[in-house]
Amino acid sequence: MGPMSTEEKIMAGTLLLTVGLWIFGGMLSVDAVSAAILGLGVLLITGVVTWKECLAESVAWDTLTWFAALIAMAGYLNKYGFISWFSETVVKDSDAINRSATLASSSSHPTLLTSSALDALKMLATLRRLTRKPHRR
Repeated sequence: MGPMSTEEKIMAGTLLLTVGLWIFGGMLSVDAVSAAILGLGVLLITGVVTWKECLAESVAWDTLTWFAALIAMAGYLNKYGFISWFSETVVKDSDAINRSATLASSSSHPTLLTSSALDALKMLATLRRLTRKPHRR
């Protein structure tokens, strides 16, 4: 194997820096995205990775683009109250469905709702409760 080349040392140092910022970023007021961009910047500036090599990873860029768009969309849906409205609607409907399923199971008519469907609706209601922002005083 031999001794580490300069590029390998830069890569190792950048890895340690990036992982360190991911771990301790909260204490240093550095978020994970900034840490990742800093690491990429160091690799690009030092020439360890070229922009052409970055662009060749089209699947990774596609994934990053879609993920960023979904995260942004989820943030705005939450900001404008859609998530709260949808969750409350699901909770109301799941309560109505649960009562209907109870009535249907007590009668001789078969019901299309299975326990797994009811569990999924209950899980959505739980997620709603978990994603509520605490009220600040």
